[in-house]
Amino acid sequence: MEHIVNIVNIVNIVNIVNIVKLYNLGKQLHNCERWMNYRRVIVFVIRSLIHHKEVQILCNFFHSSSLRRNIITTHPTFFVQLTRHIFYKGSTISERLAIIMQSSVVLENKFTEQALQEIYLGPGIRLWSQFYKEQPLSIDLVFRGSEFKEGSMTLGLKLNNKYIYHINFWIVLDERNNSSLYIGTLQGSLNGLSINKELTKYFWGCRPQNLIVYALRILAERLSCDAIYAVSNYGFYTNNHWGQDRKLKTSLDHFWTEIGGNLSQDRRFFILPPTEQRKNIEEVASHKRNLYRKRFATLDVVNANITNKLDIFMKNNPNIEASPEMLSLLN
Repeated sequence: MEHIVNIVNIVNIVNIVNIVKLYNLGKQLHNCERWMNYRRVIVFVIRSLIHHKEVQILCNFFHSSSLRRNIITTHPTFFVQLTRHIFYKGSTISERLAIIMQSSVVLENKFTEQALQEIYLGPGIRLWSQFYKEQPLSIDLVFRGSEFKEGSMTLGLKLNNKYIYHINFWIVLDERNNSSLYIGTLQGSLNGLSINKELTKYFWGCRPQNLIVYALRILAERLSCDAIYAVSNYGFYTNNHWGQDRKLKTSLDHFWTEIGGNLSQDRRFFILPPTEQRKNIEEVASHKRNLYRKRFATLDVVNANITNKLDIFMKNNPNIEASPEMLSLLN
């Protein structure tokens, strides 16, 4: 009863024209050729009315420049990110608003406008590529509207333009404008065991999931991120829901621990080492040393290629400047 009274009060504040706009936006976000999706539209409208102040802030943010207007027109899913309990377990509306806005600002201050257009409105930017069995193998940075639940950006390893492994992530700022990168998921392709084994052998024992984390660390360094966090099994966003079929199929905790991560004070996240922890070649068994040397040499080449590509896509003086409005979201 209390919720109904609150909604009635909000309707008195928000005019009917805006409610109609929210309804039309909801139909755009959900495929209403299936009549059951009208329920999702109604839920979206109700959530947007309850959080109309945050919705208006996000709307103003995306209409403050021509590039942002093009982005929100192409990807209205940002409003779904705001109003749904996603990103991680227990996320609040103010936290999700900060994630969306601050991730956008960090990228805007780091990348050229042409690169941003490719990331948000095009196929993404290719940070590394080579041929594997006459097919292009690449690492791309892109915004994927279909991957909105676990992050605001995707870094993916692709073979012939099909994802082998990808990371969804976001970036947030603290009150001193220091940035931290958060991984919302690390996910492989369905039925990808065979190609994962092939690529592991191809990269001298470096598995695809390790390779994409390696690439992310390079990106995080270039984005001046002070820390890298990764969502834990406990913190994964589906733990906001009841359905057991939506739980994780594999353990993120095991992998984060394997690559040197430690559970942070907030048990929803691990904190990861900012750089890869390599074995001392002298500590490696003698019959494996040649394998490790080739692996490290290959990774060094990947590092150099990604760094060179980022030099092309990034601004010369990428200083992050958060507006007072954005910093107020941290309080």
